[in-house]
Amino acid sequence: MKMINHIFKFCILHCSNPFQKKSMLSFQKIVCQARRILIITPFDYTPVFDQTLINAMMKLFPDHICTFLSTHELDMASVDTRYKWMVIENEYLSLWRFSRSSIKEQLAQTHIDLLIDLDPEFNLISAYLFRTLKTGLRISFEKEGSEHLSNFQFNTSGNTPYTDHVKKVISVLKTFLK
Repeated sequence: MKMINHIFKFCILHCSNPFQKKSMLSFQKIVCQARRILIITPFDYTPVFDQTLINAMMKLFPDHICTFLSTHELDMASVDTRYKWMVIENEYLSLWRFSRSSIKEQLAQTHIDLLIDLDPEFNLISAYLFRTLKTGLRISFEKEGSEHLSNFQFNTSGNTPYTDHVKKVISVLKTFLK
């Protein structure tokens, strides 16, 4: 199974369509015009990605349709109906199973304008989504392979707590949304 994951990882990171047109992106234009946003939360759940960070992301995009992709449940009573919380069950955490899951199908049918990966670690499912969803702007933390997948990365080196990195992402996005 590990060998299959290594093959998937290599293909996702290094095999791209040679005929795919590369175009210049306007960061501000895409962020301002984005209506449907996919936010990938850390797959190795820790309590640091908590309700306050979720609320900050919601406040940042008040008139947008945001989907949070996670591996853990959230108390949906406190979440506005414009925001969707999709949970990847443990049985679908392998790329082989995820690529055939209903969540993947739902995401593929939804036009996503902006993809934000807040997982500080590399995972195949995020990489797969970065490659397969036709999203103009893909934002992530700097991590293994991110230079092949995202077109805007945040440096997370040093001993800065994870919550500060997320706040930095929110702060940068906020400056473009004014």
